[in-house]
Amino acid sequence: MIDRPPTLLAALATLVAALLAVAGCGGSDDSAEGSLTKAQFAKRADLICSNAASEQYKNAGLYLREHPEADEAEMIEPVAIPPLEKQLKELEELGLPREHEAEAEAFLQEFEEALGELKKDPEVAVSPGGNPFDQANRLAEKYEYGDCSQSP
Repeated sequence: MIDRPPTLLAALATLVAALLAVAGCGGSDDSAEGSLTKAQFAKRADLICSNAASEQYKNAGLYLREHPEADEAEMIEPVAIPPLEKQLKELEELGLPREHEAEAEAFLQEFEEALGELKKDPEVAVSPGGNPFDQANRLAEKYEYGDCSQSP
């Protein structure tokens, strides 16, 4: 196995888990906006985010096999961004939880802005103290969205 700084591997692992979570959530009749309870939304969001992080970890392993000299910054675009995009799409498709719409909307907005920042400048993810997802992670922790509080 190729030695990588623990921060990159941890971030990629979290990202992959989040991506796999997204892939594992399917739609249902109660996925319409406002029809999920906060607990249902949180449970499904946690799974989506966990799946995305797992997908990122898997992507990182595959990418490193083909590009063993790759550094963290060059892995962001091919490894991390696609699962994060999928995660956001699946989270949005859940609909907002009834009576907690503003909380979920604030989290989704912060996540979308962070993803936009990451896409614009992938190196921000590997700069010290530069995690654009910090605010989204704090909101996810506050609202108890499980693994969504540990995005890259």
